[in-house]
Amino acid sequence: MSNPSTAGEILWTLTDHLGTVRDLAVYDQRTEENTVANHRVYESFDRLTSKTNVAANCIFGYTGKLFDVATGLQNSQRRWYDAAVGRWGQPCLQPDIQRLPHSTAGQASSDPRRSADSAVPGPEARAAE
Repeated sequence: MSNPSTAGEILWTLTDHLGTVRDLAVYDQRTEENTVANHRVYESFDRLTSKTNVAANCIFGYTGKLFDVATGLQNSQRRWYDAAVGRWGQPCLQPDIQRLPHSTAGQASSDPRRSADSAVPGPEARAAE
């Protein structure tokens, strides 16, 4: 991807095992070296906590999904996620999940911090099978 602030400069996205863009690197043709132009740090649920260079940015963020800077929302194919509050903007509409109760927090009964998905058996139930 090109950095609009510098003509001809290309930013390379360096990702972790989840596809999260952790670093943006720049290749210098004169010195034939790569340098990290921006290092990003995320919390567990997509909240960007720090970055080293605000000018070097790209549209991809946590898990490699599109991040809309204007709204602060991440587009995860069929719905938007708000990392500031840790909630989805609308219910999941995937057919294999429609049997579960609909909530904007996915399968955690609208409160992922206090409860687990009741439709997914826990370790005790799996051990009894």
